[in-house]
Amino acid sequence: MQKKSTALLIIFWFCLIFGVNLLNSQSLDEKALISPVISKGLVKWHFNDVIINNDFSQKAFSAFIKVIDKNKRYFLLEDIDLLNKQRFDLDDQLNKGVYLFLEKTQAILMNRVKIIKIFTQSILSRGFNYTKDESIELSPKKRNYSTNLGELKEYWHKILKYQALMRYASLLSTDKKKNKKQLKKQALESLQKSTKSFFNSLEQGLQKDLFEIYINSLMNVFDPHTSYFPAKEKEDFDISMTGKFEGIGALLGQQDGFVKIERIIPGGPCWIQNKLEPGDLILKVAQEGKEPVDIVGLRTVDAVKHIRGKKRELW
Repeated sequence: MQKKSTALLIIFWFCLIFGVNLLNSQSLDEKALISPVISKGLVKWHFNDVIINNDFSQKAFSAFIKVIDKNKRYFLLEDIDLLNKQRFDLDDQLNKGVYLFLEKTQAILMNRVKIIKIFTQSILSRGFNYTKDESIELSPKKRNYSTNLGELKEYWHKILKYQALMRYASLLSTDKKKNKKQLKKQALESLQKSTKSFFNSLEQGLQKDLFEIYINSLMNVFDPHTSYFPAKEKEDFDISMTGKFEGIGALLGQQDGFVKIERIIPGGPCWIQNKLEPGDLILKVAQEGKEPVDIVGLRTVDAVKHIRGKKRELW
């Protein structure tokens, strides 16, 4: 009986993985089809007996909010309070196949992103006073959401000043031909360019990203390894299953606008070359024969597009 259940579960997972991938490739309405996969398919076939109720809803809500603004840089406290009113509604909406909470979150976040984008343009156009001592709390565990737009703008001022200083320090150690004033100007111009690119990319992919995060927040209530695979992540899954990869062999993360090496994968290019270590920040990426590309400020998903090279290529 146990073997039969396991076999049925494996078949179900493959149908889910490749079926959802098919939805992406055929541009069908995956929202309408994915809800019953969770509310009926997972509830029936998953080895954990999970009930779609208020407890399920609250767990999915907490996971979703934590992921979409883990550094507390976009939402105001009033936004969280407003969304919190729906924390027990996700189960009912899932069973009905509607996404009211997701749509509400998306509307609020898109509005905040547009406002913050304007903030950053204004801040960077004025530049920074590097003689003024300022401090910033980067750990989201040690700070709350901003209570108003003034606080949020001030926080972004400090984030951008910190990033500008990081760029300046990098240039100072590598470019010996220019003076400090020139290097500060170059650092600021580089930050302006990457910040603009970051927000353009964020706005373009926000709707799709939020949907994927939301579905995974629902699925992860069953267990941490139950996940929704859009087409791009299906490609990554294939790489992990076949052992064929197009990358540097490292788990990447995000830290204060920088792409960070979280873990080196044994047997991969990084592990073989032995030059990168966990904790290293990637500032630029260069393919052979091409100019280095600045990836500071890019989302990890966008930075990976520059980092990945040809299969089994060491760099």
